[in-house]
Amino acid sequence: MKKFLAVSLTLSMLASMLAMTVGAQDYTDSNDVHYNEAVDVITAIDIINGYEDGSFNPQGTLTRGAAAKIICNLLLGPTTASALGADTAPFPDVSADHTFAGYIAYCASEGIIDGYEDGTFRPAGEITGFQFMKMLLGALGYSSAVEGFTGANWSINVAKLALSAGLDTSNEDFTGSDAMTREEASLYAFNTLSATMVEYESMGSDIVVGDLNITVGASKATQMANTGSTDGNIESDGLMQFAEKTFTSLKKTATSADAFGRPAREWTVKSTAVGTYVDTDTLQATYAGDVTRGTLYTLLGKTLVNKLEAGTNTLTVVVDGYETVVDAADVDEYIRSSSSSKVAEKGAETQVFVSDDDDVTMVIINPYVVQATGDYSTNNEEVRFTAAGDTAISFGSSTLSSDDFAVEDVMEDDYLIVQVTRPSGSGSYTVETVTPATVLTGEVSTYTKGTSVTIDGTVYNYAVTATTAVHNTAYSVGEDTTVVLDGQGNIIAVDQVVTSSEKYLFVRDTASEGSFSTTIMAAAFLVDGSYEEITLKKVADSTDSSDLLAASGWYTYAVDSNGKYTLTALSTGETPDSATFTSAGSALSVTTSGKVSFLSGETIKANGDTVFVTVDSDDDVVRYNGVINLPTINTGAVSGNEIIVSWIVEDSGFASFVFIDMSGDSKAYVDDNQAAESDYVYVLGLDGTSVDTNGDDVYTYNAIVDGEETTIQAEGSGIFEANKLYHKLKTNASGYVSSATKVSNGGEYAVGGINDILSYNSGTMAIGSKLFIVNDDTQITLISTSVDLNKDDGAEYETTTGLSGKALQNLVSDYTTITGTFQAVLEDDDSATVETIYITISAVA
Repeated sequence: MKKFLAVSLTLSMLASMLAMTVGAQDYTDSNDVHYNEAVDVITAIDIINGYEDGSFNPQGTLTRGAAAKIICNLLLGPTTASALGADTAPFPDVSADHTFAGYIAYCASEGIIDGYEDGTFRPAGEITGFQFMKMLLGALGYSSAVEGFTGANWSINVAKLALSAGLDTSNEDFTGSDAMTREEASLYAFNTLSATMVEYESMGSDIVVGDLNITVGASKATQMANTGSTDGNIESDGLMQFAEKTFTSLKKTATSADAFGRPAREWTVKSTAVGTYVDTDTLQATYAGDVTRGTLYTLLGKTLVNKLEAGTNTLTVVVDGYETVVDAADVDEYIRSSSSSKVAEKGAETQVFVSDDDDVTMVIINPYVVQATGDYSTNNEEVRFTAAGDTAISFGSSTLSSDDFAVEDVMEDDYLIVQVTRPSGSGSYTVETVTPATVLTGEVSTYTKGTSVTIDGTVYNYAVTATTAVHNTAYSVGEDTTVVLDGQGNIIAVDQVVTSSEKYLFVRDTASEGSFSTTIMAAAFLVDGSYEEITLKKVADSTDSSDLLAASGWYTYAVDSNGKYTLTALSTGETPDSATFTSAGSALSVTTSGKVSFLSGETIKANGDTVFVTVDSDDDVVRYNGVINLPTINTGAVSGNEIIVSWIVEDSGFASFVFIDMSGDSKAYVDDNQAAESDYVYVLGLDGTSVDTNGDDVYTYNAIVDGEETTIQAEGSGIFEANKLYHKLKTNASGYVSSATKVSNGGEYAVGGINDILSYNSGTMAIGSKLFIVNDDTQITLISTSVDLNKDDGAEYETTTGLSGKALQNLVSDYTTITGTFQAVLEDDDSATVETIYITISAVA
């Protein structure tokens, strides 16, 4: 099976996924090494070494002279190779006392290396990948003359054999013509250790044609057999891998899975462990972000998937270290042809392994974010951390030791991305990897709640582990925000944000969370029409508890990643004011609908931009956009009952925001019956949340209007429910729906559930025990959320409009039990004749 790497996976991410426990040399720049396994093993057997300052310099360019030394170390072993010398200069530009003279002379004598046409070798020059692989192929036994490693097409011939031998394995970005780095050389030398050696039955003979020396009569290279005791040191295949011939103390053995559940292998030298690493021999694919069931089906193929579904082979899924052996009957929940349903989402790292016995292991590793609670302690050699506000998990330990992780440079409040495990599936998590998070600050140009935000022109999606609160963050368009990104560039936390251009709230009262608690809570009414019990962090630049408890009235605000609010006093040009209306036993007029001077006895004015937020004695909160939508409100006729109105006056003299607190008057009168009859709207569900040019939150719903699937926009999230029929829609000054009436059973409407029968016969529709009359004018719409009924099992729903009764019958005739709902508009009150009916099917059997 062909192995491949998802193109969106970065090299550093791959390194973090493949590296596990390392027992080899710990270099000062180990974090810069991408090919950990290769560098660890190659340095453990002294093929390549680090520098005296403790670094490895993985991105340093390898020279041609150093490459010759590597080849000699591979062929002869480092001890024998170090004794090589040159009696005479092997090339005009390589003196006999040159550092690499002995290595260069040996490789030249063995036909492994050549000089340039001018006779020089250029030992300090760069070496390309193809040039180095030509040397490695020579070490494996390939003849330069026989295989055509000289002449115009030498690089093509080298590439063909080198890639076939797997010398480039793990470097998906291999470009043979580029200069090679030290870690790339380590990788290719490491791959050579596991490559099979070759030999020739006949080397043929050389003939000279003009200036050309041509080898003729040579046999093809054949794999070298290994019938000795070293077979199995690398592979138990009866063939001679390079290390089985030249490094007989080096062994690669399969071992138990790593903490994440990935198949693993261990390298040892003379029984001393070098390290344990992901078994890339069985690794079939690595993905970053979204992975669908259809993608996995394409990867594994029909034959293997059939084996899994038959129970002949097993599928094991491991998520953050928690293992599930999937029942054969449930395999299609993870692998299914052409399915767009996701098994892993943005931020996740997914690896798929197939064993030699065709058992499949899928490992999903999710990112989480934590925050340092102090600077790195040089005394304790550790840093303390806490789960950031958007990471809803607990940890078994709140410290990260420098013995395990590179945390020496971590400062207080730094964000870190961690990968964790929890083998039991419950309880605390253990941190396995740590990388610094990227913190991004930039201007928000647009955003869609739950989906993405555009910052400085770049669209950022949300990580799968970001909480609902993060997904639903309300940003201030045109203002800066600060977000925390995971390793794939997805938003995993929000550090600081002004939570919309309507960045105002009204604090009604405050209280301490407990008798001895320093946490101060506030009852806050946000101008988006929501009520929140918020935790205060700072009020008017003060963090003193007494100042937090004294908070009252209007503020602008921002929220940090822990969900704590910073309240700021209103700016110049914004003046708060209030009025109290107390009943003396008779109703008092408070507001008058449709009037600019809306508030009785006050000079304050309102216009189409004024936002009104009301709360009644049941703590129900309602928002009205524009004075035209403000209802008439009166106090109740009960002495002492009161309504308090608070507002912000702009320099223009108009109110920007008005809070009407009716909680003290259970008899308050609100005349909100302004909705006019309208077309019926069937709401399919929320499509997304965005912010318009005025900075207003806009909730976009998928809906069916006049028999067509379309979208409608509402000013609040609680106006519509999914799969419900509405009428009497009212819109605000911006054209967004501000209220709607849900159709309920009775009178001219029939609403109910479907639990068994749905059928049609000659103008009569039976839904359970209910019978309805349908005719040619009846509008029938079917909404299916059933996977069995839908054509695309990845779709949330599928709609079919303009159905006839007979067409509906044909769609459902194969099923005896149907589950769902119906919502019908009848011809008259209690009539059986249906004008319009919406049928929602959630399951069939």
